[in-house]
Amino acid sequence: MNRGEVSIATELLEFQMVASRELDKSRVEGRPDPITAKSHTDTWPHELLAFERADLALGKTENAKAMVDFVLDNIAADGRVPHMVVDGTSFRRIHADRRVLKAEKNEQDEWISPLSAMPVMNLAALDVARKLPDAERQGWLDEILPKLLKIKEWQYRERDFDKDGLLTQLHPDETIFRHGEVNKHILDSLEIDKRFKFTRIAESAVGRLVRHPVRTFRQLKGGGKVAGIGGSTYDANQYMSTDTAARTWDVLHNAFGDFRLKDLTANAFLVADNEALENLCEMAGRGGIGHLQVHFARTKQGFQKFWNTDEQKFASLTDSGESLAEYSGAESALSLLGRSAMSDIQVKRVVGSLKKSTRVNFPIATGAEGGDKIHRGAMHPMINMLIYSALESSNPREKDLKHRLGTAIVKAYNHSGMYDKKRGRRKFSEAYEPGNAKPVGVDLWAPTMASAVVVSRDMLTELNRRSV
Repeated sequence: MNRGEVSIATELLEFQMVASRELDKSRVEGRPDPITAKSHTDTWPHELLAFERADLALGKTENAKAMVDFVLDNIAADGRVPHMVVDGTSFRRIHADRRVLKAEKNEQDEWISPLSAMPVMNLAALDVARKLPDAERQGWLDEILPKLLKIKEWQYRERDFDKDGLLTQLHPDETIFRHGEVNKHILDSLEIDKRFKFTRIAESAVGRLVRHPVRTFRQLKGGGKVAGIGGSTYDANQYMSTDTAARTWDVLHNAFGDFRLKDLTANAFLVADNEALENLCEMAGRGGIGHLQVHFARTKQGFQKFWNTDEQKFASLTDSGESLAEYSGAESALSLLGRSAMSDIQVKRVVGSLKKSTRVNFPIATGAEGGDKIHRGAMHPMINMLIYSALESSNPREKDLKHRLGTAIVKAYNHSGMYDKKRGRRKFSEAYEPGNAKPVGVDLWAPTMASAVVVSRDMLTELNRRSV
């Protein structure tokens, strides 16, 4: 290596070391996955890819395997992967919040939410299987493949409403961008009737009066400044509005199913997850998915429905097939997860758009440009890690972009220290504002730390490969 590469390698090693150390601190005895944050002590399967890939990068294959096993052990009887396994050690969660969440017990006596997780289980399992010794791999695959097939059958049986191979999400929590503009647009489009009681209250004169107290409460809970109290940069307005929160509640409690979204990210994951299942079956030396092949083919064909010809980008669809391109942000970039269902020109368009977004050497904003809300404009490290991982180093047009994106993620961490000199560097925040790396949301967010490990380890590997 030359002097410049040695300096970069040193920076990456330090970044990985600090991230892995903090990630270890977020683990508690008795559970395989790290605690996302002190306020989120549940298990969230949509974060599984970040956690298991971080463990695999650090050589902790058994930890990664245990996380996959835990989620597979806690699917619903019909094959649905819950979007949340409720923390069984929290008195509040078990005796109060589970009613808010409409959680029910599964066959393992764990409380699980009624909502569905992103289709990522086969992707996670394939990552682990590739790292297992041959002797151990076969036995593990024989054990988990029936569960993985059950999950896949549920997805097509229960969520492919139009039989076009595309999944429909029934609640904002079933998407990666829960607070995003796409979800807000769908929620705002729902006709308010007597079932939407909290929405009617929130939009009433009484509701408008309580918005300030609600914001103040959120601010205090987040440790932010309220009338001079507190010292963090947390701002309750970074999250969804009271009106949107009320509609989100009503969809779950009073009108479940009114919210319908053909989510681009969920279906991009589906394309990749289907291929991962095929690879796992081939690895195990077994068939058994012939009945699913027609669904897989429909998914790849149907994925073209997300392509907006006028905007030359992929975007989510309403239940009636209307493109939501004008509300889409990073979702368009996440389409690369389903790149095998895309034409070469479409891949070029997405990569070209990413190059424009990173022209100032800063990570991709996870929402509409110019927004400052966590799921609307801020840079989410885990989302950026997924985009980074979807780019191919072997492809010349993507290799430089991938390196720039990875470097920008590291720089966001390095720059964040200037925003809170009293407390010292704010480490691994939930998000960072686009363009200036100002920390947003909770500090020591486990998916951020896991993403840091994944990206830094991959960049080090690539750096070593170039120096050989």
